[in-house]
Amino acid sequence: KHLLKLKYWHTELERNKAGWELEVSNFRDEILDILADSPSLKNYLETNYNIWYQKSADKKKLGFDLPEHKQISVDKILDENYFG
Repeated sequence: KHLLKLKYWHTELERNKAGWELEVSNFRDEILDILADSPSLKNYLETNYNIWYQKSADKKKLGFDLPEHKQISVDKILDENYFG
């Protein structure tokens, strides 16, 4: 959800960018730690990612309308240098 905000919610970006990037980094670190402990969960992540992505992209959860866009890949969400 925070990656989508960083990429598409331009009216709130200046005020919230640092906080959103911190949240992304923290969540990403948690995911990577879990995957390091249990590598087999990567398959679970990839299998369920589309469902979780659609829930995150819901306007009610985001706070704004998402433009037509290509889904962010699992590899990108796990890339420590990707912030939208």
